[in-house]
Amino acid sequence: MILFSENAISYIHRAALQSISAIDEPHYLFLKKLSLVLAGLAQQLTSLWNCGATNTETWLPLLLETMLLLTSHPSLTLAHTANSVWLAFLKHEHISKLHEVLAVVPRWLQAAAPKILKVTYPSSRVSGVNDAVSYACMDYDSEQEFAIFFSRCKTETLESFRYCMIAAPLVTWAYVEQWTHTALDKVDSCPLQLDVTHPLHVEWEALAQVLDVVLSRLLQAEPRPNVA
Repeated sequence: MILFSENAISYIHRAALQSISAIDEPHYLFLKKLSLVLAGLAQQLTSLWNCGATNTETWLPLLLETMLLLTSHPSLTLAHTANSVWLAFLKHEHISKLHEVLAVVPRWLQAAAPKILKVTYPSSRVSGVNDAVSYACMDYDSEQEFAIFFSRCKTETLESFRYCMIAAPLVTWAYVEQWTHTALDKVDSCPLQLDVTHPLHVEWEALAQVLDVVLSRLLQAEPRPNVA
């Protein structure tokens, strides 16, 4: 448990901040390795939680901030690895109830929801742009390879939403409700003919999937949101 200390997590957090601010391939490769290290730490933490996790208030907020950085990154690969940490924490009986975790749920929802929106692999490779498509070209060699990854990434992110609805039902429901209202406000500007790549179609497809998993846990939520 030596790595679960304020000093160690501070080093990791600073390294993540420095690498994210430098948009180039070497720093991105470092972030991918760092995200795997954090995923391993999270797995160890959840399995050893009852064996002596101490002073969590000093290092857990920093760890969560680091995970938010990775979740917010344009790269879906980084977000997917970070999601494995969020999913492990949200599924954990005790960690999911910690004040430090619940306090960042609103920000996690804001960062994670865009990762469910479908990303189309380009017909020609792009580079030099700091967006999801550019990183997809960097990480995956073909449309098929990326499609397989994206399906897994989306499924696991939706699973985190499912457990978030159990851990923080009022906050999760409020976020999805607000997203629904925002999407409805855009309907008036919707063109008569809408193809599957149109941003509004992409958004509604993602929103429908989120609503499906959130509603599936509504009756188990405590306290239960007011859906009237």
